[in-house]
Amino acid sequence: MRIILGPCHLFGRRAGHIASANLSLIGMTSRSIPTRVPSRSTWLVVLLAAAFTAGCSSTKNPTGLFNRPKDPKIQVAAVNVTEQTEEGVRLEVVLNVENPNSIALPLDTIKYTVDVPGIGRFRMTDQANHTLPTEGRQTLVLPAALTLSGKSRDVHGATYRVHGRIAYQRPETFIENLAEEKLPLPKAHFKSSGQLP
Repeated sequence: MRIILGPCHLFGRRAGHIASANLSLIGMTSRSIPTRVPSRSTWLVVLLAAAFTAGCSSTKNPTGLFNRPKDPKIQVAAVNVTEQTEEGVRLEVVLNVENPNSIALPLDTIKYTVDVPGIGRFRMTDQANHTLPTEGRQTLVLPAALTLSGKSRDVHGATYRVHGRIAYQRPETFIENLAEEKLPLPKAHFKSSGQLP
């Protein structure tokens, strides 16, 4: 599947909540006893214990909560010139992304830089809004644009350098919502250099 991420103007800048359980005490009719709702930390311990038990007992899914998933494998397949005018040039970076895990990986953000020495540099941070399927492969197309600053020149054959990273979510990030503490997302990196065709 070929997925194009984000529009690019050529020369513009551009938990589940925890149910509040009404824990009624059955059989206590002589007097009212205050109900105590389990604290957030108590629920967190219970969920972690349940996840650990499920992860240990599961044989079909070896990538459990406490087994960190492997980073997606990212290869820069090509950097192509899609349009050139007197004012600038539009490029596309083609990535082949492979998920080696037995679980799907939701992609979060993509940050990348395309540098063509003597011409310009393009930086972009964008939301991926895409999920890598289980043990699947996807092709992502990242746009880039450079101005020529009044220089009329052919960029074909020019040297380019591209590097970036893709942040993705892993199963244990659901703990963020319970602990109310933002966990850093894992990142897979890519880089390449060559000559524009």
